Amino acid sequence: MHELIELYRKELACVACYKDNTVGVYVTSIYRYFKYASDVQSIDPLKPRSGDLTGWMAHLKQSGTSLSRLQTYQIALKSFFTFAGKMGIIKHNPA
Repeated sequence: MHELIELYRKELACVACYKDNTVGVYVTSIYRYFKYASDVQSIDPLKPRSGDLTGWMAHLKQSGTSLSRLQTYQIALKSFFTFAGKMGIIKHNPA
């Protein structure tokens, strides 16, 4: 999984030309989601079931994450799963 996230980092930085700060925030968001999915939800982060992503967002909100940061996490998830789809790793973007 680490390799996939690092490929995503390269995609954001080199292909999409995102600024370093944005790349860092998006990649950190994905690492946080993967950790939560694996450790708390005990699921494959690339195969979330209905409500798993919403559950993570609710967890973040309950832990005091700001609305703007929640929106950033949501954008990062959409972007990551779009990337995973382009790579042929998933067929459907759950975000």
